[in-house]
Amino acid sequence: MRPFYGLFFCLLGFPACLLLAQSSPAVYPYVFQDKWGVVNAERTVILEPSLDTIEQFWEQGLPTANAIARLNGRVGLLSGSGKWIINPRLDSIGYSHYNAANLRWGVKDGQYGLLTTAGNKGKWAVKPRFTEVTEFHGRKLAVAAVRKDNKWGVVNSRGKMVVPCVYDAIKVIDAYSDYPDLKLTQNGVVTYVDAFGARRPTDEMMIAEQEDDQYNDMIFEEMVDRESAWESVVKPRIRQEKGASGETMVILEAVGAGSREEKARVTIDPGFRVEEVKLEDEYSLVGIRYILVSNSGKYGFIGPNGQPCTPVIYDRIDFNGLRYGTAAVLYRGALKGLANGQGERILPAVFSEIKWCRSMVWVTHPAGYEGYADFLGQVFLPLAVDMNEH
Repeated sequence: MRPFYGLFFCLLGFPACLLLAQSSPAVYPYVFQDKWGVVNAERTVILEPSLDTIEQFWEQGLPTANAIARLNGRVGLLSGSGKWIINPRLDSIGYSHYNAANLRWGVKDGQYGLLTTAGNKGKWAVKPRFTEVTEFHGRKLAVAAVRKDNKWGVVNSRGKMVVPCVYDAIKVIDAYSDYPDLKLTQNGVVTYVDAFGARRPTDEMMIAEQEDDQYNDMIFEEMVDRESAWESVVKPRIRQEKGASGETMVILEAVGAGSREEKARVTIDPGFRVEEVKLEDEYSLVGIRYILVSNSGKYGFIGPNGQPCTPVIYDRIDFNGLRYGTAAVLYRGALKGLANGQGERILPAVFSEIKWCRSMVWVTHPAGYEGYADFLGQVFLPLAVDMNEH
């Protein structure tokens, strides 16, 4: 039996080995001279700048990596290797559905159809013929409502038309279950079907629908109760004290119900002025995240250990250009850099522009290149960026 067990475990490990072998470097779009190309994480050019636009890639590091791209006013889907998964012949393409892998809505000549990208090659699972569609609901078998000639029907995540477009209204019941059910209304008459289109007992489904509505109401009430509960918890308070040598002590206290307890203390060297204090957590009072300080008109960040985590050399630090608390733009002359949510400098001020872009930032280099950078300080442009500030 030993040879059998050895072969069995080898077969079990084979898919994992295959996945490892198929992994590939993440890829990112970039712009040069108003044309878009693709570069990988090692700054190797995958596709020379030649397209009108390329959106951010999804499924990074996998052979199925893809991005919506435009060429000559038409839309297609681009692979991480720079090849077309769906040729640029459509009006628009939606994003892949969380509950319907490899499926996305596409629009051609003003009508919606369902695209599948299984096997990394796009084709129509349901050809364009709808005027309106919804997102997919359900986990193991998802469903989406579709509209044609002012009537509604249903498509499931296997690309099957399970309910024809003849109904006045459609409601998804238990939308977060593995196999949601559907309420169909036609000329005031209600019927129920499952995600496969099979009829469901009316009495049983009326009870299920009522329970589903009550559950959704309970979720909303619980959210309201949690929000109101924060009003009675202990509140944070920041105060400052001056030391004998001119240093400033920044003290975090928990205050509430007649009590006061010190939670954290940071000593700031003389000469620095405290501009703002950011906490790790506004509710649990974990500690101080960073302190914005100034000195002679220059700004920087001090960490919870009292040491600078972003040098105090910047003309201005702005949270408004990016999500507050997540990152800050550092201004030095005409150039910009970036600090992360801990107040740590991750990009020096060597870029002419920095903007928030989903979970990353979009940077413009004075050499004419534009592209992505992440919050670890990696810049995805096909050139060696001088990270030293001059």
